[in-house]
Amino acid sequence: MDYWNTDSGWSMSSDEPASPSGGGVLAVVFAESLNAGKALLATARQLADELSGTVSVALFNGDETAGNELVKAGADNVYLVASDSDSLLAGYLEAIKALIEQAAPDAILLTSGRRGDELAGLLAGRLGGTLVVGANAISVDYSERAILATQPVYGGAAIASWKLAGKPQIVTMRPGTASPLIDKHRSGKVEAFSFSAPASSLQVSKADSPAPPPDLLHASIIVAGGRGTGGDGFKLIGELAALLGGTVGATKSAVREGWAGPEQQIGMLGATVKPRLYIACGISGTPEHLMGIAEGATIVAINTAPQAPIFALADYVVVGDLHEVLPAFIARLKKAQ
Repeated sequence: MDYWNTDSGWSMSSDEPASPSGGGVLAVVFAESLNAGKALLATARQLADELSGTVSVALFNGDETAGNELVKAGADNVYLVASDSDSLLAGYLEAIKALIEQAAPDAILLTSGRRGDELAGLLAGRLGGTLVVGANAISVDYSERAILATQPVYGGAAIASWKLAGKPQIVTMRPGTASPLIDKHRSGKVEAFSFSAPASSLQVSKADSPAPPPDLLHASIIVAGGRGTGGDGFKLIGELAALLGGTVGATKSAVREGWAGPEQQIGMLGATVKPRLYIACGISGTPEHLMGIAEGATIVAINTAPQAPIFALADYVVVGDLHEVLPAFIARLKKAQ
């Protein structure tokens, strides 16, 4: 009998025989997205256990403290990667290639997003591996020691199933498909991993690091904007989110217009969020966006269109212009402070 654990993005079958030993999983984590990395390790840990292997982590830009946090989240070995390369992207690629030679993993997992998906694609091309981007669950075909992955397609109207062949098998997991599984008593190894990347035609200029992106995955309050904001509405959305102690989210169309960053996108191609309160401003409610909002959130929808699809799911409906509604909300909150 098959079952699915939606918290870990993992599926298995009780009818499968025990898998052979060896290999394991290499997870790629960036210190500035450590919470997303811990969630990724929930899937990596269960996958490695089914493969009778270990979980190794390539932690970029992290320190020993962050490495120990990842051990508690399921890692056996955490490698703190340092690179003397002037090309950050080339440095990532060369570090992962070196770790693959050392750990010989069956699978490589990354968190889906602009950086994770791009890096996964480059890895697959450079190493000759197979790749699935934006998976929401993975399992194992024991007969071939192959990773099986499922992926929402057609705006979430269907689920595609893929079998990865050869090595390495690379999968990027959608944010929010797994929750961290913390064991304070777990032990593992954290060590530095230094190397020199060769000259590469792939060059990325160094720049001052921006402020950390909003942590959508763990926000209890999200104020999100869509095409109906007209772009300028995001200033009001940001102000309201700050007053509520929340985070700003966005639809795919808003990100495409450049009104919000890719790290703020919610939906099938973005993050799956689990807030206590979700305020949707100028969002019509396409299936692609709504599938990124987990059940249980109290939804407040503000839209000028009385027939907006999101109203059917909203707990509270405001038919009106967000440019008039939000200033009233903001003024009321400021007065109450």
